[in-house]
Amino acid sequence: MTHLTDLDFFAGLAITGTVLGVDATSDLATVQEVLGDEDFYEQLPEEGSNWEYANTDYGLVDFGWGRERGTDEWICSYAGTQNHRLSRGSRRTARRTAGLLLRTRYGQFRQYLNIEDLRAVVEDHGFSLDSTPQWPGADFSQYWVPGVSTTMNVAMSDPSWGPPGTVAKMLGAPVSERHLNHKARVAFDGQKKQFNAYGKELLKLTDRQRAEWLDEHQPTAGPDRNLWWSFLRSHFLYADNEHPPWTELAYTLDRDAAVRGIDTPDRAALALIRWAGTAELPERPTLDDAIALWLTTTPHARGGPTAGRGDHADPG
Repeated sequence: MTHLTDLDFFAGLAITGTVLGVDATSDLATVQEVLGDEDFYEQLPEEGSNWEYANTDYGLVDFGWGRERGTDEWICSYAGTQNHRLSRGSRRTARRTAGLLLRTRYGQFRQYLNIEDLRAVVEDHGFSLDSTPQWPGADFSQYWVPGVSTTMNVAMSDPSWGPPGTVAKMLGAPVSERHLNHKARVAFDGQKKQFNAYGKELLKLTDRQRAEWLDEHQPTAGPDRNLWWSFLRSHFLYADNEHPPWTELAYTLDRDAAVRGIDTPDRAALALIRWAGTAELPERPTLDDAIALWLTTTPHARGGPTAGRGDHADPG
């Protein structure tokens, strides 16, 4: 019988984005069925906000939730682990933070998880970690397994988080367009004037100049890049639907996102379906061509495997 450790748990989270088979694509009832229903906390909504927030706080494991006021369905906004909580207090406190469910399966949990220890186990499973500074000059770096939404925030030098290389958090978010757009608005809504200026500049550029501009302005590889692209595209998509230059720019940025791998092939095909038949586009795709492309990129439509990211088996 294989003896599982806390490193196996964290490596499984990094590789699959799941905690005992649930992740940021799971609904509240499923998460509570697996992890327990006694730790659900609603937060007081911000004045003037149309959103309400809550979290299922299991100590180490944490799921965040949001919903629009007047609706019943809670939508997961993030899921994963708050590793820094393990270092608060004594080892006995760390045992309580990890919780009986995880300790029964994985044994004792270390108070400080080093990114290199985690990398070694991830690589033993045949995967790799990419990384980038959280922002220029920041003490934190972000690590992730390519293709997985879970991001590891790693403290590089600040001793308040632990020794250099300590993993502070491992959190992932849903990848649906709705959730991505909401998260992008939270991240970039205060920069609308800057993005307006981007649009005026982009309208003047040739294809080659636009490619160079995107290389210069998009964030370095990592989760923030997808949020930046989401805000950039939605900003111009809804800027003025009756104004052909803006419509064409939004369509062009969708194509750029597909070429650069920002969108998966199936999402890129869905974007084409959205543009099919748009009168303002001189070279618009036909609806038949767009649907045919989507059918070739979507396993469910082809009758193949239908498992989504939320259906990964528990890595242990």
